[in-house]
Amino acid sequence: MDKKNVKNKRRFSLPFILTLCFLFSLVFVSIFGSSGIVKVSQMNKKLNRLKNEMEFLKKENNRVRKEIHRLKTDSYYIEKIAREELGLVKPGERVYEFVDEKEEKSQTDQ
Repeated sequence: MDKKNVKNKRRFSLPFILTLCFLFSLVFVSIFGSSGIVKVSQMNKKLNRLKNEMEFLKKENNRVRKEIHRLKTDSYYIEKIAREELGLVKPGERVYEFVDEKEEKSQTDQ
């Protein structure tokens, strides 16, 4: 009976423990390794972020190309930009500036 008690107490054999360790290390590497699930997930997030940035830059690039084309070919557009951004006026024109009363009061109070 002593042999049965010894066998019952020793439930895990060496091959079972080695197999268990191998499986554990395999799972660990597949999750946290250089090509693991965590790394793939991080790379997918980065890929999506870069795709969004690329799409934004393509749209911005097209907008700038259209702007350049208009500046090269459309004299009315050039005049509009000169009036709005530089405050230029043609000879004989009058410029009217409308001042907000709230802004005027805050400037005089200072």
